[in-house]
Amino acid sequence: PSAERLVLSWDSFMSFPAWAVRGAFYEFAGERIRAFTQVFPDFAPEFHLSIRNPATFLPALKARVAERGHDPNLVDCDPMALCWSDAIRQILQFNPGAQITVWCDEDTPLIWPEVLQAVSGHAPDCQLTDCDDMLAQVLTESGLARMRAYCAEHPPASVAHRRRVATAFMEKFARPEHIGIPVEMPGWTQD
Repeated sequence: PSAERLVLSWDSFMSFPAWAVRGAFYEFAGERIRAFTQVFPDFAPEFHLSIRNPATFLPALKARVAERGHDPNLVDCDPMALCWSDAIRQILQFNPGAQITVWCDEDTPLIWPEVLQAVSGHAPDCQLTDCDDMLAQVLTESGLARMRAYCAEHPPASVAHRRRVATAFMEKFARPEHIGIPVEMPGWTQD
């Protein structure tokens, strides 16, 4: 009875993987999310959505669908015609007045503290712990240790300053497997 915020999140929140691309990204996300909001009709819902470059999202989705034993061939569609804005527009259409925060998945290591604060509802001046978890996945161990030491000695003066510091360390100490992501889809070139 004293809960102020409930966060719901899982891989298939907007759709099961096999149905994620049916001519558009998450074609029925608005309706599905509307059903969740009706569980708590007296509370204003917020949506936080990470979108990913289709060139890496579609191959990863195809692999997930195949892992689960479904036909890995995604519904035929022109990948150049897929727009995240269509899914977002539909979410807002079925959930009028709802607040939605959208960011690029590729930016997550740089903006993770702000994502955590937005999703958790904490004030911007609240210091959350473990904000380097996403950077730890991208940086080598020594790179992360050096960045933490640098920030302890020279505390970033702002969010923008912290992002510049993290970017500099990512350019120098990124794990090689996170630098270039190969695109592997039949008929697709790296371009």
